[in-house]
Amino acid sequence: MCPYRSIPPNIGQALDSESGYIFVVSGKPGTGKSLFVQEIFRNVQDAFMVLTNTETPVTFNDEFETTDHWKNRHTYANFWRNVFDEFDYDVPLIEQLEKLVGHESTNLGSQHIIIDSWSDFLEPFPDQKRKKIEQSLIYAAR
Repeated sequence: MCPYRSIPPNIGQALDSESGYIFVVSGKPGTGKSLFVQEIFRNVQDAFMVLTNTETPVTFNDEFETTDHWKNRHTYANFWRNVFDEFDYDVPLIEQLEKLVGHESTNLGSQHIIIDSWSDFLEPFPDQKRKKIEQSLIYAAR
């Protein structure tokens, strides 16, 4: 029996696994992607969320905003953050994420990091750089 309320059992097993997984939740607008990752966030106590401007105002309600638990488990990646010329691809995941978010966040070293929305997170970067950054993050996460 999966200990998670509304997460499919195979996803719950992957979340509990020692192996580590990278999930990409994709779909058309309005299909429930953000709602699904919110459920993961609610059910996984050490999950940390990086929100982009497009997801921030609409997807989270007062249930999250008023709890200290929420305040210590999320950060925002502003679309208008500094886009840097150089990116070190051979550093640990937490250092890459801090540079991409644009500021240090003590909980980016969490076991489960949720980025909502991935495409908006990498949107400020040119296509060629975006692909390299994406590959670097995936490699570092493994």
